[in-house]
This record gives sequence, structure tokens and C-alpha cells, in this order.
Amino acid sequence: MRTVAEPRRFPPSLTFDCRSTELGVIGGAFAKEYLEHGVRGEFDAVVSMTAPRTPIGNEENVGVARIAFVETTIAPKWAELTRLGATVRLEDMSGRVVASRLGARIESVAGTSEAISAVVSGAATPDGSGGTVSSITFDLDARYLNAELRAILPIPVIEIIDAGEMSTTGAVRARNATLRTYVVPGVEGVQVDFDGRLEFEGAALTAGLRIEDAIGSADIVFHKNATGLPDYQVDVIAYSARAMGLPLTNARVAIESTGEPRGLVVPMLFAESCGGVVSGRAAVYPAMDWAGPGERSYETSLIFSGLKLNEALDGFASARPDAKPRDPRKDTGARLEGQLTLGGLVGNEDSRRGSLSVQIAGGDVIAVPGAMRLVEAGNLQFPASEGIDYASVQAIFDGTEISVEGISLISKSVELLGFGTATWPELELDLRLRSKATRRIPLLSQLLETIRDEFVTIVVTGTAAAPNVSVESLPETRRVIGRVLGFGETASQRRLNDLSERASRQRRLNRKR
Repeated sequence: MRTVAEPRRFPPSLTFDCRSTELGVIGGAFAKEYLEHGVRGEFDAVVSMTAPRTPIGNEENVGVARIAFVETTIAPKWAELTRLGATVRLEDMSGRVVASRLGARIESVAGTSEAISAVVSGAATPDGSGGTVSSITFDLDARYLNAELRAILPIPVIEIIDAGEMSTTGAVRARNATLRTYVVPGVEGVQVDFDGRLEFEGAALTAGLRIEDAIGSADIVFHKNATGLPDYQVDVIAYSARAMGLPLTNARVAIESTGEPRGLVVPMLFAESCGGVVSGRAAVYPAMDWAGPGERSYETSLIFSGLKLNEALDGFASARPDAKPRDPRKDTGARLEGQLTLGGLVGNEDSRRGSLSVQIAGGDVIAVPGAMRLVEAGNLQFPASEGIDYASVQAIFDGTEISVEGISLISKSVELLGFGTATWPELELDLRLRSKATRRIPLLSQLLETIRDEFVTIVVTGTAAAPNVSVESLPETRRVIGRVLGFGETASQRRLNDLSERASRQRRLNRKR
């Protein structure tokens, strides 16, 4: 015999609270992930009851056969939960939840809020030994990664988001993502598995290097035992993004767990940028005790190859906090190659340490910002357009300061050598350079041409995008007089002389190739 209760519509003022009876009905694993956070709302319900099994012969029913079977179907109208410090209220809900002592089914339960729309399907069933297994599939759309979205995302996704300090200013979408949980009897905690794809716009993450304005997708595979640390792998494809101001396209980033809390490693990073490529690796891991509780360290190593100098300069200039829109620089054929290594504490710019080595090949010397003024100041003539034979920069990062250990820019008519400091990301400059001309100047005597290379030291201030160039006259004359009077070389003069000797050696090597 089967008895079906008439459908009952509860008055709008009546709410349900899943912290009590529904918690056991729906199933422990699913409840620990969501329902224990106080789901409440309005619903229609249908209760179906099946009588106990008819006894066979003279034998009395025992066990399950003595119990009537009750199945409750809940059709939610609206629901609300408070989780991770945020409250989410879903309106205009559809679908249903069917629950009994044998488990529960979630049949296309859908709802929307001002910022989120979601559809959830799945089931939770006993495993026969006192545990509970659940599998939930969901689709969701959100305007951006906000507190409401975090409140409904599975914990595995949130752990990865927090490990990479991810955020978005644009849409977030998930399609056919699956969360599986398993409660083992007598064991604290829940075994969790998750796999799915998240699509994002305007995303930012810290994976050693800060990547921003990313548009793309992330395929996530996550596993966590009831008592262990998470093990996950994330494959990110970004159709466009920015790093240190450089525009990136067709970027691929692999992110893996490290077995440490809030740690991750990026064994592979590859992207196209400015007509060339950027590749590298990175890692984030708990810092040593000296850094303070909760601090994390990072390491990043990047290699640049074949980047168009004009586009790279525009990109670096755009990273300035006060950067203003400007017309793109003209491509003169100059290409950038180099290597960057950085390390420090996540979110602490003062702790940044690293090095930069950059070479420029080909192109027009005048294309480098300020080079025209540099050459005019040091060479006493207007330079003809010519290729760069050798150009390089070596620098050391120390917090927000950059110590420029050496600058060399050599063409057929001029050799510029220098050192100084800069700031990041403002790129405020304080450089000292010496100009040595290699082209004869008509109408000047042999004596003047011999000593003209030591007439000036060039001072560069301002920014990399808009440098200010001034001249310190007759430094060599003062040096000679100083020697006569018994004064030694200054540290600045010694550095410039050392750079000159190194550049001369490099030029000789280039000629032999």
C-alpha cells in the first residue's frame, strides 16, 4: 500500500533551517560543505509514505521491513545562507530536492541574486558502512569574484584562489564543475575531490609574479584526504594579460600544490609578448620564522626573447601608478632579450630582491628614449640613423629601488656608458653616463678630437618614459688637475672607467664574431 500526502504550500512567513533536521536527511558530506551554514528559505513540500512490507507467512518483519518509507520533495522558492562571512540570498528558484533515509537528490535547483546565478544538481547517499558519499555538479555565472561568490564556491576552489591571491574585476563562470565529498565514519573531516573549468575576465593572481587583467580559463583538478593537505593542479590559459606592464597573449601557466599550507609552484609559464616570447617558472611557499606568522615567500625567474623594444617600453611605462595614455612608439626594429629573477615576501615590496640583465640588438639608436639628447650632449653633432651594435643593462632590485650596475649603448658613432639608480614601478631615474664618440668631427683639430670624448658626464633624471638629460662639463679636466694636486679618482669616475674597459672588451669580442 502507498500513501501520498497532499501537496502543502507553507505561508511566506515560514522558513526552514537546515542546521537541524534537514542536516541528517540530506547527507553528511554535502551538509558539511554547505547546509551546516544555515540554509533557510521558503519552499513547497510533498511528503510520500510507503507502508512497511507485508510479512511473509508467519514470520514478523525485522529491520528496514518494519519501517515505513518516507520521501520528502522540497521545491524551494527562495533560499539564503551565511558562509565565510557573507550572506547570499537566491531568488526565483526552481528545481527540487528529494530526500529520504536512503539519501537525497538535488534536481536542477537554480536561483539568482543581484550578482550571481547558479544551477546545482547531484546526490548524496549512505555508503553502507556509516559514511556518506555526495556528488554535486554546478554551473554558475557571477559579475566578478566577490564575497557572495566566495560564499557559494566549494572550499577547494577557495583554497586555490587564496593561495594565488586571485581576484577579478570581470565575469566569472563555471560550467559542469563537479564536487565529490566523502565522510568516513569515525574520522574527522571530509575527503574532497573537485574538477571543473572556471572562465574569467579581468583576473589577477600572484604566482611569484603578479599577473593582471587576464581573460581566459582555468581547468582545476583537486583532491584532499579527510586529514591531509590538498593536492591540486591548475592549467590556466589566458588569451590576454599583463605582467609588470608587459602585454601577454596566448599565455599558458601550470600551477601545482607544494604539499605546504598556501604554497604553490608554477613549473611552467609561457606567453607571447611584444612580438617575442616570455617563459619562466615561479614558486610561493611559507616563509621562514623570521618573516612573521602567515607570511609567504616567492621566487620568480623569467626569460625574455625577441620582444619589440618600442612595445616593451610602452608596457613598462604603463605600469607606473600615474601612467597616462599616449601614442604608441614607432617600431624601429630594435629587439629586447634578457633575464629577470625576483624574490621576496608576498605583498611586501620592501622585501623584493633580484636581478635584471637585458640586451638590445638591431634597430635605431635614436629610438631609445632620451638617446637623441644623450648623443647630442656627448658627441657634439647630430647623429645619423644607425643600428645599435651592442646595448645592455644590468640591474639589482632592492625593495622599490633598482641599482643600475651598468648601462652600455654602442653604435658606430657613439659609445654611452653609465650607472645609477631607478625606482619600481615609477621608473624614476638618477643615472650618470659618459659619452665617447667614434666618428670624426669635421673642422675640429686633432687635439680637440682627442680630448673631446672626456668633455662631459651626462646626468639623466626624470622617468624612463620622459628622461631629462643634463651635462656636467669637463670631468676629465678636473680629474687630471686632481691627480696633479694629489687627489684620487672619485668612486663615480672609477665606475665609469671600469664600464668603459668592459665595453671595449665586448666590442672587440663582437668584431671577432
